[in-house]
Amino acid sequence: MTDIYKSIGEVVGIYLKKEKANRRIEEGYFLEGKGLDDDLRAQKKDRQVSLFTAEGWDEIQSTGCLGLCTGRFQENIRLRGLKLDYIKTGSLIRIGEAVFQITEIGKSCFPECSMVREGISCPLSREAMFARVIKSGIIKVGDKAFIGG
Repeated sequence: MTDIYKSIGEVVGIYLKKEKANRRIEEGYFLEGKGLDDDLRAQKKDRQVSLFTAEGWDEIQSTGCLGLCTGRFQENIRLRGLKLDYIKTGSLIRIGEAVFQITEIGKSCFPECSMVREGISCPLSREAMFARVIKSGIIKVGDKAFIGG
């Protein structure tokens, strides 16, 4: 099956929101049509799952300037080495047993954000993504991400 898919990155973190805290987990079950099982953010709309690059997070940390989103946003899946130029809205991404369809690329910035006011380009605006779960399955830290159909 992997012969029709192209490797585009690797999972380095999975994050579950329970009550008011985000918790890093080693594996998670993603439910078709909903999102990460037991995650407070799971929903039935187009933003069932959020993905972000490890490189984008590293960039945010290195600026020393946290904006509104960077302090509040927590992705469900963090990927290292994600080849962003392969991903478009509508792309199918397979990670572990689950399959996602990208519904949105980039997170909108708030005009009152300190990063926006200081003219700092926020990686969330270009490297955060949202997706629908179109096939349920388990994802583990270390799993490769594949694009294809």
